[in-house]
Amino acid sequence: MTNDAKNLLNNSTQPAILSDLKAGKILYANDAAFKYLDIQQEALIGSKITELFQSMQSLQECTIWKRGQKQYQIQEEEISISGNLYNKATLKIVDNELSDSLVKTIQHMVSLLLHRLRSPLTGVLGFNELLHDAGPNINQKYLDSIDHGLQDINDILNEIESLTEIPEIHIQTVDLNQFISRIVRKFRNNSKANIQVDLSNAPHAFPIDPAILEDCINELLRNAVEHTNSELEPITIQVKPNGNIRITNYGPVIPLEQTQEIFYPFVTSKIRNMGLGLTKSSIRAQAMDTHVRLVTNSTIDGISFEIQFSDDNK
Repeated sequence: MTNDAKNLLNNSTQPAILSDLKAGKILYANDAAFKYLDIQQEALIGSKITELFQSMQSLQECTIWKRGQKQYQIQEEEISISGNLYNKATLKIVDNELSDSLVKTIQHMVSLLLHRLRSPLTGVLGFNELLHDAGPNINQKYLDSIDHGLQDINDILNEIESLTEIPEIHIQTVDLNQFISRIVRKFRNNSKANIQVDLSNAPHAFPIDPAILEDCINELLRNAVEHTNSELEPITIQVKPNGNIRITNYGPVIPLEQTQEIFYPFVTSKIRNMGLGLTKSSIRAQAMDTHVRLVTNSTIDGISFEIQFSDDNK
């Protein structure tokens, strides 16, 4: 480790860690990092990042690392010092108070929820008033509209309640090629989506919970269909040798300020949508130690979500 590398971190007021780019071994950390992480030097230096932290989420240039019950927001960058390549990870200290962006997000969630509940409720109240005015000459159309509005409210409440459900995990070993092919065939039969599949590297024996994985894939496909440019634009599914499943569509990129919120509930641009699909997928995937992440967000490379499995699955 050169003095230049050490000086780079020591001159930083933010907690920072320097690691080997290839092996991921931690080579140096400044005093702020030791204090912030509350860890002794001998426990940090020489360890691999994956041994100390669990990478929870990666969006744009921001990564969330988890250690114990604490989560850290990380800014990573590749740097070259004296001809050697390193990974510099700066730990951003997050204030315990609600940030302005989080407050706005909560306000948006509440606003959407109120709008979705008030719309059918207003219809029910209106048609109920018409029934009173109609007297004995009750119009069946009014009754049907009230039934529809009540069912809409019930569906909204059921969808919200589904966020609280903790799924039971039933791991089975499946052939991912056959498993995903079946899901895609069924999805094509119910939609006009142009889905292109690359299963050439799909593992033939892979441990998963079939019900949870099928739900996640279907939700990501529905999300891709909703946000693709046209029915002619292809949606691609690619399975990597490690089993990770990437689903890509080509359409408007997600605004940078929204990429941090897309897995939050009630975040949607659709009028008749609660914005719970990605939230439910993420919660259910984590129940089997799997993560759904946004990995590309580009007009050229497309918008890609990836189902990423833990090392235990591989």
